[in-house]
Amino acid sequence: MNKGVAWAYAAPGFAVAFAALPLYLLTPQLYAGSLGLPLAAVGLVLMATRLVDAITDPLIGRLIDRTSGARFRRWMVPALVLLAASFVALVLPPAHWVADKNTEALLFWMGGTALLVSLSNSAAILAHQSWAIAQASDPAEQRTWIAARETIGLAGLILAAGLAAQQMTLAMATVLVVATAVSLWAVRRVPCGDLKPLPQEVARPAALPLAALFHQAYVRLLGALGVNALANAIPATLFLFFVADKLGLSAEWSAALLVVYFVSAALSIGFWSRLIARLGPRRTWQIAMTLSILAFSGAVFLGPGQAAAFGLICVFTGVALGAELTCPSLLIGQLIAARGHQGQAEGQYFGYWSLLNKLALALAAGLSLPLLQAFGYVPGSPSEPPLALQLTYAAIPCGLKLLALMILPETPATASAPPQPTPLPNKGVPL
Repeated sequence: MNKGVAWAYAAPGFAVAFAALPLYLLTPQLYAGSLGLPLAAVGLVLMATRLVDAITDPLIGRLIDRTSGARFRRWMVPALVLLAASFVALVLPPAHWVADKNTEALLFWMGGTALLVSLSNSAAILAHQSWAIAQASDPAEQRTWIAARETIGLAGLILAAGLAAQQMTLAMATVLVVATAVSLWAVRRVPCGDLKPLPQEVARPAALPLAALFHQAYVRLLGALGVNALANAIPATLFLFFVADKLGLSAEWSAALLVVYFVSAALSIGFWSRLIARLGPRRTWQIAMTLSILAFSGAVFLGPGQAAAFGLICVFTGVALGAELTCPSLLIGQLIAARGHQGQAEGQYFGYWSLLNKLALALAAGLSLPLLQAFGYVPGSPSEPPLALQLTYAAIPCGLKLLALMILPETPATASAPPQPTPLPNKGVPL
């Protein structure tokens, strides 16, 4: 497979990542900070929408697996169109409701549009992730496709971070519409073999062989991925509040720090890809999470004006992010290959992983924001924010990452794998 095809496959990663970051980074600040909605109400509504979105991911995964023909392209194209339309609505709420300060209407609008963004983003991500595992012929090719996807995705994150930190909502909407158009053109070049769907009796939820899917190694891996996702979701939700109210820095500083973080991740992907080839994704991910814990723990001790110190933390945690973006997909890919499910059940494997990521985002918003309000934190208040802000922002995530390290299972390619692969009944695609 030439690299041009890999980059064409990766192109939608820009739009998907560009839309995903503001959903949990910009939305709380936009609706609670700029529009003046109650912080706890915003957190609870976001938690509710993310919970609804989360429980649909395994269903979307099953539906993808049941689709015949160019299944991944058939899902990605409409998902990307809906993503662009709903994102524009989310970041540009009706002006008359904003002018009238209609709290109830704005909360309803935020919840509805955020749910549409999440659902369409989920469908696009699941199809995109599954495409690389099902279509790439060997682990080296999978690494190439995934590295290209995450590099393009980081470019979207970098631009989204800069614009979101300054709340340039109109510019964000314009960029996403253009990126979606480019993505729709690019995916036409990517091969998407005539993959046969799972039989109805297997794909139907009531008869799904969950024992074949939820074997020990997968359950343990999901546990580690879920805990780590929560560790990442909490600081993502609180980043703008921490930078503005604890460090006392401007929106321009927030944008610059986010760019430093994501640029560091993008520059590190090549290094991590080479390390994965030598050590494997499990060992590489352990090294990256250890680096992240050591670096991010320093944020607990920061005070007003310490931009340089926080910038250094952003560099090291950004470097660690480069591995965290690539290793989980490869670990799941190893599990899929070990169980003989390649080309048949990628949507379900990635669907349950996506569910955990959404639950993590829901918990991050629904627990951390009301908790901070209970401790007396008011965004933008001239008074010193409570200690709970920096503990919730940095100390709790570090503890969660340490827990994820402790429960990470052995290499999925061998752990709990049966002596003979036990594929699902449909074997329409050769392994």
